[in-house]
Amino acid sequence: MTEKEDNPKTLPKAEALALARQGKDVWNKWADENPGMAVDFSYHEFKDGRVSFSRFIFPGAAVFLSAIFDDVSFHNAEFRGGPVDFSRANFRTGTADFNGVKFGSGHTYFIGTEFRGGGAYFVGAVFGGGNCAFSGAKFIGDAFFMRANFSGGKASFLEAEFSVGSAIFVGADFCGGSADFDHACFNGRSTDFSRARFSMGNAYFRNTQFNGGNSYFTYAQFSGGNAIFSKAKFSGGDAEFKEVGFKGGAAIFDSVVFSGGHAFFPGAVFANETSFAGTVFEGPINMEGSKFAHVPDFRRSKLSAHFTLHDMAVEYPTTPVKLFSIFPCRKAKTSADADRFRRLKELAVQARDHEREQDFFAKELMAKRFYETKGFALIPSYLYEWTSDFGRSLLRPVICLIMTWLLFGFIYGMNNIENVTSIYGPLWDGLKLSLATLVPFAAISRTALTEARGNLFGTDVSLWMDAAMVFEGALAIAFIFLIGLALRNRFRI
Repeated sequence: MTEKEDNPKTLPKAEALALARQGKDVWNKWADENPGMAVDFSYHEFKDGRVSFSRFIFPGAAVFLSAIFDDVSFHNAEFRGGPVDFSRANFRTGTADFNGVKFGSGHTYFIGTEFRGGGAYFVGAVFGGGNCAFSGAKFIGDAFFMRANFSGGKASFLEAEFSVGSAIFVGADFCGGSADFDHACFNGRSTDFSRARFSMGNAYFRNTQFNGGNSYFTYAQFSGGNAIFSKAKFSGGDAEFKEVGFKGGAAIFDSVVFSGGHAFFPGAVFANETSFAGTVFEGPINMEGSKFAHVPDFRRSKLSAHFTLHDMAVEYPTTPVKLFSIFPCRKAKTSADADRFRRLKELAVQARDHEREQDFFAKELMAKRFYETKGFALIPSYLYEWTSDFGRSLLRPVICLIMTWLLFGFIYGMNNIENVTSIYGPLWDGLKLSLATLVPFAAISRTALTEARGNLFGTDVSLWMDAAMVFEGALAIAFIFLIGLALRNRFRI
């Protein structure tokens, strides 16, 4: 390796300016002949309109620290070498055109950069080297990052300010590392992260202010790590998360304030822990068709408008455990799940969504097992589930009632089978006696009861048969109650 390659030199600013003014072809020929050569335009004021960096190739580090630009284009430029530094640069007039730019092997810095002209355009730009930092940058106009690719490392927009225009990140791909928008302010017309992909590391929107128009995360995919929106504030307009996929890590919306308009989450998929604890919803909330693989935490949240939970599906993970150290069962992974379902049930009541209310009530009872419901109290909990699906099933108690009728009818009939030549008569009397015991309120039951008892036992009824009839009556009361409960729950208005 040559000395030139070991220690890349920097082309003096005067020579670099003279070379740039000769145009793309001359500059790129020099770049091909001088791999790794750095250029430094720090503090230079590009105001004479004589330089355009469109399609320029920068063979090494490119430094534009505190430079001032008046309508200078970097369209389709290529930075092949070390760091690219536009920190504290000022694009004061015209557009900042970085469409299609390829930022190469080093870090890219736009720290504290001000885009005050006709907008900042990074459409299709590729940040493929190291980290990319727009920390503290100010976009006074439109900011277009559509289909931008942040594949090098961490992308930081910490404390960046987007005002006057729109901030558009539609289809942007954050696939190099985490994406950090902590404390950023979106004060323009709208903010759009539709179809953006966060596939590596966490996505941070903590304390982020969405104060402009609507905020869109429609069809965005958070598949890399956690999506953290803690203490963010959506005060400009609607916040739309339609069919967003939170499939990487947790989705954290703790203490978020939705005060601008609607909060839309229809069809969103939450594959891991989800928390809206302490969140304030001042407008309507739409969770229709959303899917949660873990119990979402809405405790301490505050609602001021309608909450739509239609077709919302909530599962919760369980772990194996044995009832009385014998029977295999399952329990919720955490004791907090029961309290989370309790809060969801309250929200369903407030939303007048009776179907969701029943679902959350049933899952609350299941989640309480082995934490709040222990020992022999578990037996009625399981019986309530098996016989009626927690009051939601009409078929189960009807089947249980029919099976009780047949079982006790058989028992009563077989008790007198040895005294007759045919079993059909005693079995028929047994079924009549069992039916009269199950529905004693029917007009015909008293007559049938007396006749069947006389045919089967005469005047000598054993204590065991009396006990069996009392037990059957108790079961009848329980199953008839469960049938009535299911009818009430099904047709409740």
